Amino acid sequence: MSDYNINVSGCIDLRYLAKECCLEERSLAALADKLLGCKLDKDWHVRASDWEAEELNDRQTEYAALDAYVAVKIFEQLRNKKISWWNWLFLSDKQKWDTVTELYSNYKDLPYQNVRTNGNTKFKPKSNVRSYSTSTIKSTQVYDNCLMENVDGTVMSTCSHKKVDWYISQGLAKLVNDDPKTIRLNFPADLKNRKDNFSVLPRENICTVCGRSEHFRKKSIIPKEFVRHMPTEHKSHIPHDTLLLCYWCHIKSNAFDLIIRKKIFNICQIEELNPNENQKIPAYVKIMRSKSLAKTLLKSRHTIPDKIANELRLEIAETYNMKPNRVFDTFLESLLTIKSLKSVLDNLII
Repeated sequence: MSDYNINVSGCIDLRYLAKECCLEERSLAALADKLLGCKLDKDWHVRASDWEAEELNDRQTEYAALDAYVAVKIFEQLRNKKISWWNWLFLSDKQKWDTVTELYSNYKDLPYQNVRTNGNTKFKPKSNVRSYSTSTIKSTQVYDNCLMENVDGTVMSTCSHKKVDWYISQGLAKLVNDDPKTIRLNFPADLKNRKDNFSVLPRENICTVCGRSEHFRKKSIIPKEFVRHMPTEHKSHIPHDTLLLCYWCHIKSNAFDLIIRKKIFNICQIEELNPNENQKIPAYVKIMRSKSLAKTLLKSRHTIPDKIANELRLEIAETYNMKPNRVFDTFLESLLTIKSLKSVLDNLII
């Protein structure tokens, strides 16, 4: 949009508005069919075509234009369910803008999350610090190292079992090998923008820093909140941008991030981070609680009832996505070595 000097003050995901109007449909095509009675062309041949071409073909142009136009018309239909078109007709342009802004302010720039709620969802303001959840901790394997081939048999990239199954289920590829699991696309893919062979190399399931082989999290080298302000060539989603870290190294890395963020915010004269913000990171709280539980289990193993001990082990196991019977004393002892984020921050030198 900036290429045409058009400034966008915010975006709203239509799926939130559809949910608010108690519609089951969520996709643009389904909403267009429901509210406008029109069918959108969603042929995968168009969706998977070369959108980076200097000149789009007629079908691509029509596809893009219809998506934009239909989205506006769907918004109008959903808005009319909140404000009658008759009342809307007599509002001035400023009144219309103020009304829409107030009506949908909670949804502005809010990423869509497909979760079931009781209708009383409260939207919290975005924090400067990313919230981390232990639900993304992988106990063992992260990289499946399956292979994806182009129609001519050229290896394009590694991928996950989940992606392999999806491509096959959608009829976009066929299985050509079981070990390693390999699929071949049924359509030619454009490889002209590939700069190296990094994406075809198998990746080890070990922490990049310490070599640990369990409890992983992926780490973005450049946080997303900074990437979005960078030139387009740096925004491409490529595997170079992430590292595999164990959870302990990930926590320490986050501590470094907080310091660097503060420096950047100071340089850019942006409001400084809340110094207690790290205490609100759910995963951090769980990690420190696990340390406390481990200390209790080791210190009072002969005095606490078995039922209580099992409950404590279960909570630790859930935090690290592991089986309760794998929570050995050696693992509990390793938890005692975890330092608080505050102490890590105090001792870091950059």
